[in-house]
Formats: sequence, C-alpha cells, structure tokens
Amino acid sequence: MKRKVSLFLMFLLIVGLAYSITLQEILKKNYEARGGLDKLKGIKTLYLEGKIVNSQQNAEMPIRMWYKLPEKMRVEVETMGKKIVQAYDGEKAWWIMPFLGPEPKLMPEEQAKSFKEEISSFSPLVDYKKRGIKIEYVGKDDLEGTEVYKLKLTYKNGKVAYYYLDADSGIELMSEAFVTRGGKERKVQSVFSDYKEVNGVYFPFTIETKSGDMTGGSMTFSKIVINKDFPDSIFEFPEKSGK
Repeated sequence: MKRKVSLFLMFLLIVGLAYSITLQEILKKNYEARGGLDKLKGIKTLYLEGKIVNSQQNAEMPIRMWYKLPEKMRVEVETMGKKIVQAYDGEKAWWIMPFLGPEPKLMPEEQAKSFKEEISSFSPLVDYKKRGIKIEYVGKDDLEGTEVYKLKLTYKNGKVAYYYLDADSGIELMSEAFVTRGGKERKVQSVFSDYKEVNGVYFPFTIETKSGDMTGGSMTFSKIVINKDFPDSIFEFPEKSGK
C-alpha cells in the first residue's frame, strides 16, 4: 500500500513539473500582451503628457515626460505657477527647483540615484540581459484576488524590485521596490491600470503609487507618443544661464 501511495505521489510530482511554466514563457506572454517584442524593442523615444494627483493634498499638477532610450530622461511638473524640471543626459542628473532659485543645479547624490533608477525601471522586462538586469521567477502569488506571476528583478546597481504579472494575460499589474528617502528605506508599490494601445503597443495610462499603507497619489496620462523626434539638448545640463 505504501509503495502504491509513493508511486502516486511521484506521478503527481512529474505531472506538476511537466506543466510548470518557465520564465521565458511568462515573458513571452507579457510581450504578446503589450503588442509584441519587436514593437517594444522599436521604441527609441517616448513622450508622455498628463497630470499628477496628490491624494493627501487633493491637488493636481500637470506633468510632461521625455524618454530617449536607453538612459536619457526629462520631467517637467507645474505647481503653484512654477515649473520644476528634472533631467538626466546619461552623465549628469540635474534640476531646476524654482522655490530654491531659478538656476539649474546638479542633483544631490541621493536624488540623482533615485532619478536614474526611474529610467532603468522603464520597461525593464525588455532587453533585460543587455541592460544588466537579472530576472528570476519566484512563483505564483495572489494580488487582491487575482492570480499573478511574481518576478524578482536585480539591477546592475544592486537594486531589487518585484513585478507582478497577471497569470491569464501576462500584463504588468504592479511593481514593488524599496527606495531610500531622507535616509529612510520605504517600500513603494506602483499599480498599473487603464491599458490603451499606442501605435500597436499597450501602455498603462494610470499609475497609482502606494508607500506602506498610504496612497501617495497617481499619474494619469492623456497623451503618449512613440518615437517622437526631440533633440539631446533638452536633457543636457545648461552650463550657462539661459541655455
């Protein structure tokens, strides 16, 4: 009897292994859900326009973002009649903080590191090996009643993030990472929703951010443009005032 039970358990184990999904199968499902790997790889520049909603202050701020892959980024946010600019040209991370003065300045080390990590987090599942990102399939999980695949991402700088993909569609539902702000490490979750097609590629038009048990706010995009041509000068640190 014991031998029969052992053989039955071994059979179940073999069947389970035969139907277990691999990391490459999960990524393939994700690429197909987003529009296809070739189209994702074909994105060279990205322009996003929308608004930030701060749930704690009940305030809305217009935002514009420029990406030039693999490592250039510029963000402009308007608040209280002022424009905040943050940018990275591949070498220097800088900003214009009008409440601290009108001149552009290099970002302090902590803020620069955080800003650069935002760029590396853009579509990290695409060309991850070339970008020095290691991805591991952790296993299935439950995300508020939805079955998801949990992936662990380790970046070149040692940063670790987790991505949760819908088990049915393969689309990204949430990312989770620890960030250091003000000398304190906090867990930050980004929830992706309202996916829409742009030139054959699907993007989340709403990204809600949560820190701990608190909802920090959300970004809602009204416009996303792929491969719009814009000059490198918008990312470069203005060496002289007025550039």
